[in-house]
Amino acid sequence: MIIFVHIKYDYFCNVFVEKRIRINTIIRGINMKLSPKDIDWWRNHTNQEILEKYGISIANVSRTKKKYSIKNIRKSGSGSNQTTGSYAKCKNSSCKEDVWVTPSRPEKYCSRDCTYTCVEYRDKLSSVDKSYMQTEAYSVAVQKEGVAEYRRYANKVHRLSDKVYNENIDTINPDRHPRTLSGVEGGWQLDHIIEVRFGFDNHIPYVVLCDISNLRMLPWKENLARNKKDPTLIV
Repeated sequence: MIIFVHIKYDYFCNVFVEKRIRINTIIRGINMKLSPKDIDWWRNHTNQEILEKYGISIANVSRTKKKYSIKNIRKSGSGSNQTTGSYAKCKNSSCKEDVWVTPSRPEKYCSRDCTYTCVEYRDKLSSVDKSYMQTEAYSVAVQKEGVAEYRRYANKVHRLSDKVYNENIDTINPDRHPRTLSGVEGGWQLDHIIEVRFGFDNHIPYVVLCDISNLRMLPWKENLARNKKDPTLIV
């Protein structure tokens, strides 16, 4: 029993330290400043060269480039490595728009508005399993003290995260996985690597959780599996 407790304690400490390191990295990236000389260097080097010199994430590179209006450059011959694709009709049968598709994703909607007006998609939503909302655990969770305050915090996180996602979709979701509710076949969701609940419990400013380097796409089943550890995380 003592050994088991020590293992659990060590595991918790390691996870907590890893999250704190990520938080500090995000904050450092947000506060990153470039001198005129640095800006000139960035404008003449590729993302890979920037990563190797500064030791930061590609998300921090993208954010900093946007902050200083620095355009991406490609080395000669890099075009041959770009993903091939073609134009096809929107997945919504009532839409006439053309969309760019790739071999990995031969079908997609032209926009989120088009997705939500699609009859087939709405039929899928109506069949989503929401039985977890009828469980006693969920009922107790949403009524316990602090839930209302957490909801306000979570709503701020999700609103800003959606804004960051839309502005950086090529970095966060380059394969254009469809964002859906849980239960939709083939659906993906925007996930926070440092969980919203962890941020709330540790008084982390919500803007830190919305940083591009803390956002990623996950299949809805994987995202739901993370949230099931705490029913109050299901939103």
